[in-house]
Amino acid sequence: MENIEKNRPIFGKKSNLEKASGSMALKIAHDPRVSKPYTVISKNEKRNLPSLSLFLFGRPRVKRNDLPIEINRRRALALAAYLALNQGPQNRDTLATLLWPENDQTAARTSLGTCLAQLRKLFGFEFLLNDREHVSIHPDLKLRVDVRQFQELIAGHEEHRHSEQDLCADCLVSLTRAVELYKGDFMAGFVIPDNDFFENWKRGQTEELRQSLIQVLRKLVLYHHSRKEFETGLAYARRWLKEDPLDEKAHFHLMRLYADSGQPSAALRQYQECVRVLKKELDIGPHEETVDLHTEIKKQRPAAVSPAMPVKSWSPEEEHPPAQPDFCIGREKEIKEINRLLADPQCRLLTLVGPGGVGKTQLAHKIHSNMQGLFRNGAFFVPLTHVKKMEIIPETIAYRLDLTFFSEIDRHAQVLRFLNGKHLLLILDNFEHLPNGAEWVADILRRTAGVKILVTSQQRLNLKEEWILTIAGLDYPPTELTAELEHYGAVQLYVERAKHVRPGFVLQAEDRSAISRICRTTGGLPLAIELAAGWLQMFSSREIAEEMEKDLGFLKGHWRDLPERHRSLEAVFERSLQLLTPNEQQALKKLAVFRGGFSRQAAKEVAGVSLPVLLSLIQKSFLKHRQPEHYELLDLLRKFVRSKAQFSSKEFADVRCRHAAYFGNWLQQKEPELKDGRQKKAIREITEYIQNIHKGWAWAVANKRTDFMKQYLEGLFYFYEMRGWYIQGEQDLQKTLEALQGDPQTGKDSESIIGKILSRQGRFCLFLDRYEKSQALLEKSVSIFRKLNLKKELGWALNYLGIVFRRTGRIEEAKADFAEALALFEETLDRCGIAAGLKNSGTTCILSAEYADARKALQRALNEYRARQDSYNIVGVLNNLAIVHEREENYAEAVILYRESLEMCADINDEYVKANYRNNLGFAYWGNGQFREAEECFRTAVKTAIDVQARFILQEGLIGLAHVLEKTNQKGKALEIIGFMLHTPPIIPEVLQRAEQMAGKLRRQFSEPEFATLIEKGKGLSLDYFTERFKQGLL
Repeated sequence: MENIEKNRPIFGKKSNLEKASGSMALKIAHDPRVSKPYTVISKNEKRNLPSLSLFLFGRPRVKRNDLPIEINRRRALALAAYLALNQGPQNRDTLATLLWPENDQTAARTSLGTCLAQLRKLFGFEFLLNDREHVSIHPDLKLRVDVRQFQELIAGHEEHRHSEQDLCADCLVSLTRAVELYKGDFMAGFVIPDNDFFENWKRGQTEELRQSLIQVLRKLVLYHHSRKEFETGLAYARRWLKEDPLDEKAHFHLMRLYADSGQPSAALRQYQECVRVLKKELDIGPHEETVDLHTEIKKQRPAAVSPAMPVKSWSPEEEHPPAQPDFCIGREKEIKEINRLLADPQCRLLTLVGPGGVGKTQLAHKIHSNMQGLFRNGAFFVPLTHVKKMEIIPETIAYRLDLTFFSEIDRHAQVLRFLNGKHLLLILDNFEHLPNGAEWVADILRRTAGVKILVTSQQRLNLKEEWILTIAGLDYPPTELTAELEHYGAVQLYVERAKHVRPGFVLQAEDRSAISRICRTTGGLPLAIELAAGWLQMFSSREIAEEMEKDLGFLKGHWRDLPERHRSLEAVFERSLQLLTPNEQQALKKLAVFRGGFSRQAAKEVAGVSLPVLLSLIQKSFLKHRQPEHYELLDLLRKFVRSKAQFSSKEFADVRCRHAAYFGNWLQQKEPELKDGRQKKAIREITEYIQNIHKGWAWAVANKRTDFMKQYLEGLFYFYEMRGWYIQGEQDLQKTLEALQGDPQTGKDSESIIGKILSRQGRFCLFLDRYEKSQALLEKSVSIFRKLNLKKELGWALNYLGIVFRRTGRIEEAKADFAEALALFEETLDRCGIAAGLKNSGTTCILSAEYADARKALQRALNEYRARQDSYNIVGVLNNLAIVHEREENYAEAVILYRESLEMCADINDEYVKANYRNNLGFAYWGNGQFREAEECFRTAVKTAIDVQARFILQEGLIGLAHVLEKTNQKGKALEIIGFMLHTPPIIPEVLQRAEQMAGKLRRQFSEPEFATLIEKGKGLSLDYFTERFKQGLL
């Protein structure tokens, strides 16, 4: 119920208390379509509103503030889509019937209410207007819907009333953008099982939108054709045909474009395809207009021109590249981007750059297949893996072109003469070991006009004409608990390859965590995923994950058709290392000390690596440049490099020491930011480097470097506290204590560090509700700080010891500790400590019903935190001020402040504190007569408390549910809960007080024997009993 210093960082939002004192007064308006008035948001506030984006073309997705969010309930997503596309108030009965046709109207409306509540909770702000009969989206909401944008772009064009082949500049931009927005059919793949009502609505939307797209494509084809922009026109015509293969007009226009762009053979092939499709699908022939066009093209087709040198006949159908593992799973985005770049007239040389095993060759094969017929003279795949000398490149290309040399002299020139005048795509695969061949590629570009080149390489060619597309690993689940694993490309590939080893393999619940680990360990590297899946014939996914983490050499394959260089990940990495100079190899070995990301400054200070060397390692695909000033080494590659590193013990120790020193100093510099308005930025930056910080801290502990520990301790503690990582924090500090306390050399400096560790470990135990251990640790730290006369540290230890006493009902001891702590803070001029002391004194006054004193102390604390812009602590004080209002039965004001606290918690990752505040809000709602809202708060809090094993939050939530049971005439169940609470220590005073108040209310509703029987029954029950009853829906 109380804050207990466990509020998490809240960023950038103002409380209602703050708004009341500012100039942004709220205005109330009335929408005549909805019976309730709604809040009009001022311009300044609108700027701070979160934005919401719904992407309904293709697989539906939702983003809030440009960050993806998941809506796990299908009907909630369907409801959001329907409301977004149908502006204005929507009748609740209509919505209920659309989404729950199988239920009666009452049940359907109840389900609708629950669904609306889920959307409010998920989107994190009041985005709905609703009353008993209607629902709509708030008109001030910054809502972006791709379908609405698509429709608005088309509507804007139609207002201009252009002729069929004419478009103004604005309309051209609008229609081009409309096509780009159409990523796929409306809500593709989204189904609500056994719901014909919704499916019919969705089908109607899909067909209407597709027809709109086809009309747009038709206009763009006609426009670009009339301007002789054939390549662009062809691209839109192919898209038109893809959307509707049976539309003869699409075939007709594609034939005309091929013919007018000098590709009569392609036009004639298109006619044959048209005849085939119409006959097969509709059993009809083409219209007379199409037949006449075919006849005209045949008459005008020029005879084949004899080449200037002996050339063998070649057709794309004869080219059969060797079969390759299907690494193109999950590569839809990359394939689309490659197609787009190759269609750009400005892009003549495109290099796919990425590490070995990432699947560049497979992408190149896929593009080779896609591009047949799109280049007048074809697309040619040229593998260069076994080419060792630059002089052999012309012969290798000639072989793939089916070109016969007429002389042994200057074969390079003969290839260039053959390519001159051709319109073709040349794919040069595995170019990285031929850096001198870049000049040869540049010569082709200079001497020809119609040749495009696609290169795959681990390093750039570094030519001015070069366009770069970096190929990274497949996307993979960020954690083992990530839902909807099937959406990640790495998981899709693993499952697909698993089916080759175990036919019928499906993603089972027990495999999800292990497969997620495998994909994260590989960094999404396709070859590593395939090699891992190959072991399913012997091991389970869990065993594969464990073996991979122990030994990189485990990732081997034995398929005969797998190239030798790809039969183990170590072989791939070994080949890659040969691309580096000795200086670069040495730099890479030193950079392997980093875990996760690092900055340019860190690379310089820790590993002595200069900017030019960093750039070279990026260009050769050893490092990823994820964002400004952030570099990263693939974890598997890092392990391989570490295993190969040949450092002397002193050299390695020096690098590790510099690493620990750098991140200790860096973290210490972040401490002030963790205590003021820069918290969000600081937490984000620390999270980026947390693996390095853990590694540096571990080295400092192992080497008993107390000077380094001082740098790490405060910042690391604050970070753990703000992220809610209490268990990890407590365990890390316990290991540190064990290492230090066993050191016979412990002196005053070490004793000071031990005291600080004890103090912070005691705080983590407090946050974990382990009060007995917390008290013991804090009392030890108090003893050390008194002995060493460390007044500031003593003040903080006493402050938290006071919270322990308050939580366990020892109010007078708590007051004494808070008073001494506050005096120490004032003596040492610790403003942050003074604010904390005032906050805790105010909270203690609440327990003794000294509300005026509580309000005074809390307001002073709030002023201190505001002055520091310390959002992390502002929210806790607001929560406690809300408690004062609740105790004074000013429930409406308490609801406002509690809700504000929860809204400000939107950015934190601590479910414990959110559940605590939901309980508080639930009781305020209850006092204000908003019983349904109160029940929702209690149930959410109880569910969260069960998930995070928060005993006291669960106890308070159960008392809230006792109120609900009493209200719904289930008084016996309510009294059982109260009986349990009154006789089951430990229980915090605030919860005990609520239990006693509820017991008094229920006593009046039972006879004394009945009351005593039910109380006794509750006494014999357990917390596990109520937890199971809740999970079964019986509470």
